[in-house]
Amino acid sequence: MKTLLIGNFGARNVGDELILTSALEAHPDAVVATADPTFSQHFVGRQFPTIRPFPTGLRSFLRFWCSPKFRHELWALRGQVSAVVFPGGGLFSIRSRAFWIWGMTVWWLRKYFPEAEIHFEHQGIDRPRNFFQRWILKKTFRNAAKISVRDAASSEVLRSLGIESFLAGDRVETWLSKSEKKASQKRLLLNARSRADFSDIVKKYPDHEKIFLAMELGDARFAPAKWEGQTICPLTAAEALGLFASAEMAVGERLHFLILANLLSAQTHLLREPYADKVRAFCEKEEIQKARI
Repeated sequence: MKTLLIGNFGARNVGDELILTSALEAHPDAVVATADPTFSQHFVGRQFPTIRPFPTGLRSFLRFWCSPKFRHELWALRGQVSAVVFPGGGLFSIRSRAFWIWGMTVWWLRKYFPEAEIHFEHQGIDRPRNFFQRWILKKTFRNAAKISVRDAASSEVLRSLGIESFLAGDRVETWLSKSEKKASQKRLLLNARSRADFSDIVKKYPDHEKIFLAMELGDARFAPAKWEGQTICPLTAAEALGLFASAEMAVGERLHFLILANLLSAQTHLLREPYADKVRAFCEKEEIQKARI
């Protein structure tokens, strides 16, 4: 019998691919649903069986119905999957589109693998903002065999819906919690999810190697304009972890940037006010302060 790993894999998001990397250590023989098998396998650093994600929108439905190969791959797994694991991340984020995507994914799973247990692990769940989001959460988590969350706020969201869970922490943070901070170089890592002014930070560290680290491809457009630093979107887990472990200073705002920096870099600072409750909660827990320039 097989385990099927489901998540936002193959979208070139460093945090999500690190979740996959750590999940494959716990489930080494799993089948992985990923939008880009080549990228996910390259990032993790090994081969593993894959399927494409379930269709959740008009275009993906059309591709699904026009692809006998995809349907055959899914049909061939029927009766072979004993557990479906969502290994972590903030799948149920603020946007209704995210609730729809993962609610539909669970609907497909129950159609194709009715005997399989569904496990949600290390999940970050935003408080639903409307009736639709509340309904999706109830339907999605109602029959799950195991539910763990990454923070107390996510646990409270589920409790308010009558769903019990236990607190397990962020998967990547738990995975790397025993890592030792290495000797750092004169290297400054920067990160942002929207336009930011880094000029004062760059001036404050004139002798440091400066790297804007894009945690997903879209972040790259927010790198400082006209500067001498590099812009890097890590292509492997080893590259991502190596960059953080070698940094003397890290200043950013995405959650997994801050988690990795706090675990591996010498100093970590928040770029500006947290953009989400999950970031605020993490920074308060770890006493990460806003950068003073």
